[in-house]
Amino acid sequence: MTLPRLLDDEQVRRYPAADAVAVMLRTLRAHGAGQLAAPPRVSADLGSDGAMTFTVGALPEVYGYRAYDSLAGSNPQQVVVVHDRESGQVTAIAVGSALGPMRTGAIGGAAVAALTPTQTAELGVIGTGIQAYRQIWAISAVRRLSAVRVYSRDPGRREQFAQRVRDRLGLSVDATDSAEDAVREAGIVVVATSSTTPVLSSSWLRDDVHVNLLGPKADGAAEYPADLVADAALVTTDSLAQLRDYRPPAGEVDRVVELGRFIEEGRQRPPGRSVFHSVGLAGTEVALLGAIATNS
Repeated sequence: MTLPRLLDDEQVRRYPAADAVAVMLRTLRAHGAGQLAAPPRVSADLGSDGAMTFTVGALPEVYGYRAYDSLAGSNPQQVVVVHDRESGQVTAIAVGSALGPMRTGAIGGAAVAALTPTQTAELGVIGTGIQAYRQIWAISAVRRLSAVRVYSRDPGRREQFAQRVRDRLGLSVDATDSAEDAVREAGIVVVATSSTTPVLSSSWLRDDVHVNLLGPKADGAAEYPADLVADAALVTTDSLAQLRDYRPPAGEVDRVVELGRFIEEGRQRPPGRSVFHSVGLAGTEVALLGAIATNS
């Protein structure tokens, strides 16, 4: 029996952004074609201390799962396991915390690749955490960015974040003094916060902007204003089933198109604003780890 490859965060982080986005585009297309089984995540209650959460997915070549917990006071590592579809053998295991944000970033990059003109060059980002960084990492692999502007409430943190992006990705980055300054001229906007109140106004945005939304989406507790989605020409998500679990405003889900189907059917973005609700399509972690284990 061949033992599975065991990968840590350092090995996972070496995988190129462009390759990660390509894997997500293929996986989204498979989802749109009905070739990816991707049920919503499942949580097992562990009492007052937290829960264990599982996401599972199956493609024609591989299947597997991701497991993580939210136990109070812990800093847990996540586990992603890939099985070969034909033999059932475990072929790869990743232990750590790097794969999830890379997967989410690569899905965001896939949304930008599918929904924005190739000449789109300015990116505005609200949020300076790991999810924001991985969005920039992936988007810069599919669009030649001439300017990146970032904002978060803490001046020191946003400047440190900007410097990190400059150093690691070689991009021109400005840390702005307001969220409005970060997004006003941008053709692509990323909102990656934990805020349950809007952190931007729709009036700040270009008429043709594309927006990736990563944070809270519940009715009355969202990082974005309701009119941003209500007035958009196109609203997409990686998983309608998962989006429903976020309990967005009534009627919002009814006009959302799954990105995988949009890509698979070769649709064109209509004029106006577009929005992508990033919610974490199940099985994408498995697809990405399978590619990393095979090609690195």
